[in-house]
Amino acid sequence: MAFDFDQTLQAIGDAIVNQLRLDGKAAGDYALTGAKQIASTAAYIVANYAIGKIRPAMAEALFENQKDSVAILFEGVHGMTALAAENAINAGLAVARSAVNTATGLSL
Repeated sequence: MAFDFDQTLQAIGDAIVNQLRLDGKAAGDYALTGAKQIASTAAYIVANYAIGKIRPAMAEALFENQKDSVAILFEGVHGMTALAAENAINAGLAVARSAVNTATGLSL
C-alpha cells in the first residue's frame, strides 16, 4: 500500500485549479456580456442626451432598467461560480478517491 501524500496533494490541487480555470473562464465571459451591456447603455445615454433625443428622466429610466437587467445577469454569474466551486471540489475528490483506491484496493 503505497500512498504518496505530496504527490496526491499536488494532483488534487492541479485538478481543482484546472477545473476552476475552465468554469471561471465561462463565468468571466458571461460577466463580460454584462459589462458590454452597461457600456452600450451608457454610450447610448450620452450620445442621445447630447443631441437632445432623450431627457434626464429618460436617461435615468434607461440607466435603472440596465441596472436591473445586469443584476439578473450577475445572479447567473453567481450561480456559475457556485457550480464551478462544486465542480472543483468534485475534481479534487476524484483524484483523492483514485489515490486511495490504488493504494488500498478499495473501490470508494
